[in-house]
Amino acid sequence: IPNEFQSRVKSVARELGIDHLDHISFKSLSLHKRYVAPDELMDAIENIVTRDKYELVILDSLYRLYGPRTDENSNADMLRLLTRMEKMISNPNSAIVFSHHSPKGDQTGKRSIDVAAGGGALGRFVATCITTRIVDEEGKRYSLEFTSRYHRRKDSLGLVMEGARAVVDDGFNQSELNGNNRYNNQAILNLMAAGRHTPAELQKMVKEQTGMSKSTFYDNYWPTIQEMEGVSCLAGRFSYQPVNQGTVTGTTT
Repeated sequence: IPNEFQSRVKSVARELGIDHLDHISFKSLSLHKRYVAPDELMDAIENIVTRDKYELVILDSLYRLYGPRTDENSNADMLRLLTRMEKMISNPNSAIVFSHHSPKGDQTGKRSIDVAAGGGALGRFVATCITTRIVDEEGKRYSLEFTSRYHRRKDSLGLVMEGARAVVDDGFNQSELNGNNRYNNQAILNLMAAGRHTPAELQKMVKEQTGMSKSTFYDNYWPTIQEMEGVSCLAGRFSYQPVNQGTVTGTTT
């Protein structure tokens, strides 16, 4: 909705320290409750971008540009669309950013460029692919994974949503950041909340429940787990009690 979008833009501007938005340099086109034929829409966007020499074009979402005969699973169709989008760039410093969805179902373990729904050209044509994965939906924890063809490698980030603000969180383990979200810290903490265990006992329990290898547990999880708030050790046995809770009843998951 246009009013809601403008409100979000102002919120982002405030966070960036921008007091006044220049509506000549920043424009938006809302298609809420409007249908524009994809070819006409592409022509209109291209005319605006090339005429006013915009440096950044954000398209949300890509499927709004699909024509009636566009097959998302066809590499040829996707390549034609992406090539046309590329022509909008008016100077070498310009960029196009578009959002796209993933298929239904578990995307665990897929490479960043293979998560996008449809033809593989979507993940391989772009200069940079930023993949958002749900690590813990209830806890509003997400990971951002970056794949770039032209720039130096950038490590994945863990984010926690606080209302409309995304806060970087260093508490994510490496497997969560790499898309293996079926293995998460909370599952191990739940085991520790149910009773005291040695690291070896915990590793065996986790392997029985998730199939996680011994090296993955000790290399990617255990260094982070034992340092987390609420984790304690007594005589070589570890347990977990959530912060600000007097008693804990734990169940294995």
